[in-house]
Amino acid sequence: MKKNIQLFDLETFFDFFCAVFKPPGGDKKSYTVFEISEFQDDRKAFYDYILTKPKLVAYNSIGFDSQILEAFVDSEGTLSANDMYNMSQQIIVDQKPLYSKWKLTHTSNLDHVGVWTWT
Repeated sequence: MKKNIQLFDLETFFDFFCAVFKPPGGDKKSYTVFEISEFQDDRKAFYDYILTKPKLVAYNSIGFDSQILEAFVDSEGTLSANDMYNMSQQIIVDQKPLYSKWKLTHTSNLDHVGVWTWT
């Protein structure tokens, strides 16, 4: 069985959200991009994609990116770009995640920050 491993990153701005996924070693055509903005609303496709439970690899994903993903799935894919931006600002300002790492149940993560913490 082939595992769906994806490198990923999220960008949160006022009125704009972007999620980019790429399999390790994939070429430029293998990117999967979701946008939530006034120009494009990929919420349904993004929600469905996260429900496939890809194995996610990122830098500081447990402390930031997966926090946003968890909240997005908990909302059943209804959060707006501004909702996610506001959550991101709360995480940054408070220096505290919204969820404990043990409560991140919608995603499977390999966090480079966590890996380097344990080596």
